[in-house]
Amino acid sequence: PDFVAPGAELANSLEAGLELAASDALVFIIGGAEIYQQAMALANRLEITEVALTPEGDSWFPEIAAVNWEKTAKTTPSSQTGTGFSFVTYRRKQDLAKR
Repeated sequence: PDFVAPGAELANSLEAGLELAASDALVFIIGGAEIYQQAMALANRLEITEVALTPEGDSWFPEIAAVNWEKTAKTTPSSQTGTGFSFVTYRRKQDLAKR
């Protein structure tokens, strides 16, 4: 493709991206919806920004099922625009049990 960013490596699939990052201690998956759906089974932590809006659209982050995930942190900063939002951390429950 025509995309170029100095220092960036381009991967055309989730698997290829994970191979490029195999030696990294921490990997972030930054979607779209299809990529998020593919990566959910691999994730042990989710860093989510919840925004108090109901936008129109046809693509959404996958459901964060309470049976699999536990909310471990939430901060709600003040907003200069008046739109409420929170930063929320979820941990996969099976990973919490290993600690």
